[in-house]
Amino acid sequence: MSHPRLAVFARQANGQVAPLRVLEGQKTGISRSLHGIYVDIPNDEVVIPSNVAGAILVFGRTQSGNTPPRRMIQGSRTHLHSPQGVAVDNKHDELVVSNDTRQSILVFERAANGNVAPVREIIGPKTGITNPQGIVVDPVHDEIILSDEGGKGTKMPPALRVFRRTDNGDVAPLRVISGSDTGMLRPRQIQLDTERDEVVIADRGLVQEFRYDTPGFLAVWNRTDSGNVAPKKLIRGPKSQLTSPRSVYVDPKNGEYGAGDTNSHSIMVFPRDFPTGPKPSG
Repeated sequence: MSHPRLAVFARQANGQVAPLRVLEGQKTGISRSLHGIYVDIPNDEVVIPSNVAGAILVFGRTQSGNTPPRRMIQGSRTHLHSPQGVAVDNKHDELVVSNDTRQSILVFERAANGNVAPVREIIGPKTGITNPQGIVVDPVHDEIILSDEGGKGTKMPPALRVFRRTDNGDVAPLRVISGSDTGMLRPRQIQLDTERDEVVIADRGLVQEFRYDTPGFLAVWNRTDSGNVAPKKLIRGPKSQLTSPRSVYVDPKNGEYGAGDTNSHSIMVFPRDFPTGPKPSG
């Protein structure tokens, strides 16, 4: 079992190095298998979805040790069931959550605390949501972008689903990127590169009993892409050392992509600009 904690490293750290600070312990409420952590820079906070506890935990960005969160959203009114990703919309002061087991997108007030109901929930057969994972909010274009692994006993393929930010209830997405040309296998966390108007995903590949016969990759699409569209850029293959990336970040200021790989237990940093290689086949 993994040891549940949040570790912070220097941006230019390399090799086997100690973290700058660690947040861990019973008081934190952090459980194993944390996915989709969000750093809310304007409010100097870190937002963590706890899929095991069915909760959203909010800490101060520099908080460390065995200390309780500033706020925690949890309880029957929240509709939280295995949350996988979170994003903060500071323009509209909202918190957006990908809600796996309930197959929905939840929207809370950013400062919500306790057993509180969401202000909106995107849910129902028209949404196509099957296995929601990563999520980003685009307040400029009023959109929410969701990565969906598909499957779960259905024939739904993996996809990126784009909804209106203000959608509520059983509504169809504005756009869907899905199909054999996309090369998607098991898309997990995603990021929006606002500077280039691109969506970047971490696809963990196909894993059977922790054998990585079909390794994962990082892929980039234009934000406005729709349909069975191949990614415009890929990072994958033996030289990349990626086997099962489940998280990704974009650092426009320093021209970097970062990926967290669940197999090698490492953070890998790549140049944002790189020669494009062959695209994935179906």
